[in-house]
Amino acid sequence: MKLTAAVAFVAAFGVSSVARAQEHAPPPEFSARLEAGFGTWVSRGHDSNVLQMRFTLAPEFSYMDRLRIAPFVRMTTTDIDLMQKNGLPFDASLSLPWEPSLGARVSVDMVRFWRLHLIAMGEFEFPLSQNRAWLSSFTPRGELADAHVNIDSLRNHVTVDHQWRTVQGNLRLLGDFGWWHPYVDLGYLYIDSRLAVNFDGEASQLLSTAHVTPERFYDSGDSTFFYMLGSEFDLGRGFGLRINTTFLPTSDRVFFAGEANLLVPLDFGRSH
Repeated sequence: MKLTAAVAFVAAFGVSSVARAQEHAPPPEFSARLEAGFGTWVSRGHDSNVLQMRFTLAPEFSYMDRLRIAPFVRMTTTDIDLMQKNGLPFDASLSLPWEPSLGARVSVDMVRFWRLHLIAMGEFEFPLSQNRAWLSSFTPRGELADAHVNIDSLRNHVTVDHQWRTVQGNLRLLGDFGWWHPYVDLGYLYIDSRLAVNFDGEASQLLSTAHVTPERFYDSGDSTFFYMLGSEFDLGRGFGLRINTTFLPTSDRVFFAGEANLLVPLDFGRSH
């Protein structure tokens, strides 16, 4: 029994020493990992609803575990409902097919105290081209309420393109508790988004005869402060899982977003 206890003590001491050595080992000068994720966000208000889904692929490069740069490519699809937005005399539903976009995220680990990290982050994203929307429904309102509109004819003479870009900045307070890294983000999101309406020659002539000059661009963007709660989990051998979510009700809108990312090591600065 004494021999068994001694062996157990030595083994426990050895494992504890290795764990402490790994915990306090300096980070590699350079490292890399691949992020693959799926996310969605929903914005609901009195004059518009937006549902977006997206897939993201992002190689992230790290220097001394303090500076991280992650260019990414993303595929996004969006559904937009407009309910007399900006005083327009109609309701409309638009579906935007999957489209590619490019962007980049930069983060700097500014302050470390105990097991806490204060990280500054910035991100921008833009599409590779304009996205042609599919007009799902159109309902005249107000002074147009009695007008009969054939949606198939409308699709043949009117096209709607979506133009957008996004920029966001935030501060992240992250905890380092072994395999679990919870965090909270506080930041600001700016979405520059508009719908460009184009009429063919026949529709333009009809509008000109009726002395009607509709707007060519309609704002569908938004900007808001936000918070986000999330956690990153170490799965072993450099693999990880990141999950985050936010729920932000305001006086005229409710915003929800969630995302899950699988983290795959692509290390060239260390060995496992």
